[in-house]
Amino acid sequence: GAEWWGGASHGGRVPVCVYLPYNLLYTMLSALTLLVCYSVVISAESVQPGLMSALPPALRIKLPREVIFTTTNVLLSDVQVTTIVGTGNLSSYTYLHSAYGPLTLIVRPCSAAINITVYHVAQTTTGFLKDYIQGRPGSPLDVSRGLKLHIFSWPEAPAGLYLLDLVAEIHETEVTMYASNELPAALRIKSQPRARIQPRLHRDRVTLRWDQSVVDPQMMNYCVVVSSKRNYSSLCEAYSDPGMSKFENRQYKKGDNTKSQGKNKVLGPPLRKDDVFITCVGAGLSYTISNLEKGREYFFNIFAQNRHTNLSFLYGSKYLRYNPKLRPIGLKDNKPKTVNIRQLGGRVLFRYKVGVKMAHAYNSTLSWHVMPCGSAVTVELRLRRVVVVPRQVVEGHRYLQVPHPQPGNRYTLLVYVANPRDLRQILGVEVLATMRTSPLPQLPPEVTVHEYESLRTCDSVTVGWVPTRSQFVRYCVSASRVSFTESQGHFWPQPNQCNLDNRLRSQLDFTVKQCQDFTANDNTNVLVQTITKLRPGKEYLIQVTVKKIKGKALSYDLLRVRTKSKCKG
Repeated sequence: GAEWWGGASHGGRVPVCVYLPYNLLYTMLSALTLLVCYSVVISAESVQPGLMSALPPALRIKLPREVIFTTTNVLLSDVQVTTIVGTGNLSSYTYLHSAYGPLTLIVRPCSAAINITVYHVAQTTTGFLKDYIQGRPGSPLDVSRGLKLHIFSWPEAPAGLYLLDLVAEIHETEVTMYASNELPAALRIKSQPRARIQPRLHRDRVTLRWDQSVVDPQMMNYCVVVSSKRNYSSLCEAYSDPGMSKFENRQYKKGDNTKSQGKNKVLGPPLRKDDVFITCVGAGLSYTISNLEKGREYFFNIFAQNRHTNLSFLYGSKYLRYNPKLRPIGLKDNKPKTVNIRQLGGRVLFRYKVGVKMAHAYNSTLSWHVMPCGSAVTVELRLRRVVVVPRQVVEGHRYLQVPHPQPGNRYTLLVYVANPRDLRQILGVEVLATMRTSPLPQLPPEVTVHEYESLRTCDSVTVGWVPTRSQFVRYCVSASRVSFTESQGHFWPQPNQCNLDNRLRSQLDFTVKQCQDFTANDNTNVLVQTITKLRPGKEYLIQVTVKKIKGKALSYDLLRVRTKSKCKG
C-alpha cells in the first residue's frame, strides 16, 4: 500500500490509498484493505508541466468490488513477478507511477522471443481499469522485441498509468517483470569475474566459490545452475529448460552465522548430457559438485537473488572441461617454485628432469627442498611410478636426497594436504630441485632452539642450537616483543620458510638482532648466544636464522622466552 497527498480541490490535501494485490499469496492479507480503498487518485501537481499537457487535472482508477480478488495484472514497485505470455491474445499489465521522476520497467522472457509495447494511458470517462487497458493511445512510448533482456528506463517520467502489452512470437513462455523508480543497482555495476573453481582432494568433484555481493549483501541469496549444454543468462531461463532435472533449495535460519552459511552442498548423481541442475544455497558462498565425468564440459552459472524484491541477476560464470589428472609443474635446476596449493585443491605435482650435462658436470646427488607456507604437507617422490622417497609429513622444511640419478630421468614429487581443514591455514608450498650445490643451507635433524633458564636475567636470555654442517654460513638471532594479544593466542613454533629473505629484510619490529659468521667444525656440537638489552618481565619471540654466503636463509623453530621481572642488586 501507499499514500499520496496532492491537488487543491480539498484544501490542498487529498488522501489516497492504493492497495493492489499482485498475486494470490497476498490476496487474503489484502482483502480487508481493498474493501476500504477502491480508487487511486494522482494529482496533476505531481506531473511535470509541459511533458504531459494532455493529462487531465486528476487521474482516477476504480477497482470494482467484483474484480478486487481477480486482479493479477498490476505491477507493484520493486517486486519481481512471473507470468506466462501466449502467442494469441495480448497479455496486458499496468504500473501506477505515483510521481514525476525516474522510472524503469524490466521484462525478461525465459524461453521464447516476445513483442513488448509500452503506453502511457490518459484519463477515461469511466475510470475503470479495464477501460484504461482497452483505451490505448495511438502512439506507444516504446517498443521492443526478442529473447533479450528488455529494459525501459526514463530519467524523467510523468506520473500516471503505464501499460505493457506482451505477446509471444513462436510459443508461450514464462516472463518476469519488474518495475521501479530507479534502475536496480545490481544491473548498474560492471561485470567482473566473481567465481572461481577449486579442485578437491577427491578426484571426481570440484568446489565453486564466489565473493559476497557488494549490492545489498545482507539481502542476497544465491542459486547455482550446472549444465553440460550451455550458459544461461537468467534464472528463469534455466528453470524453463526442458532438461531441468533437479532442484534443491537450502534455507538458512536467521541465527545462522557466516561460517555455517559458507558450508558446501554436494551434488550427488552424475548429470546426463542434456540435464540442467539448479540448487539454491541461501547466503552460502560455495558449492561442491561431485561425480564429474572425465572429458565432459561443464557450465556453471551463479545467480544472486534479492529475497525482498525477488529480483535475480547473473552474478558469475565459469567453464570447465573436467580432467582429473594432475598436470605436473616443471622445475628448472636450482630455481625455486612457489604455488598456491589452496587454489589447486590441496594437491600439486612437481616434475624435474635430470639433464645430461648436469649429471656429468656436477655432483651425483639430486637435492630437493620442500617448504610449506603455513601448515604441514605430505610429500612422496617417484620415478616412473616407482616410489623413491616414501610418504612423509613436512613441517617448515624438509631436505630430500636422491643419490646417483641417471641422466634423462624424470622425477615427480607429489605434494598434498592430507586434512582438508588444513587448507585454511596453508598459503602455498615452495619447492627447489637441483644437481648443483644448493643455495639453501642444510638444516640439522634437530631444529629446536633451547633456552638456558639458569642463565636468564632481567635484561638478557641465553639460547643454544645445533649448527648446520654447511660451510661458511651466517647466523642471526633476533628478539621481538610479544604483545598481550599475541601471548593469549595459540603459539605455532614451526616458522614459515617461504620467501623468508624478503620478510627478514622488511622486518622492523625486532628489539635486538645479533649476527655472527660461522665455519663448520666437527668439534662444535652446540652454538650458544646471549641476547642482551631486553626489558625486565617482558615476553620475547626468539628466531634463529642461518644463511649461506650469496645464498638463501632458513629458520630454526621459534621460541618464546620471558625475562626476569626484577634485577639483582
